[in-house]
Amino acid sequence: MISKLEEGGINAADIKKLIDVGFNTVESVSWTAKKNLLNIKGLTEAKIDKILEAAQKLVPMEFISARDYFEKRKNVIYLTTGSAELDKLLGGGIETGCTLLFKIL
Repeated sequence: MISKLEEGGINAADIKKLIDVGFNTVESVSWTAKKNLLNIKGLTEAKIDKILEAAQKLVPMEFISARDYFEKRKNVIYLTTGSAELDKLLGGGIETGCTLLFKIL
């Protein structure tokens, strides 16, 4: 959650500004271009630099080659949900190493 930015020294008022424009996770902030964050009213360039630094400490953004990614994907195992139709929608079931959040209506 975006509130984790407080651990990186970002004040609650600046986090609220991020939430107000639609940022809800640290990942969403860390993957956003700085120029887009500069459009947020009330956040200076210095504050944005600090926010991005804190976000990148919480979300490691490392490069992985296509070959390494392919090798990693070969080890993925799919767990059945118990429903053939749901497994089909999920592309074979729930992948190991993934976290899925479901909202039941």
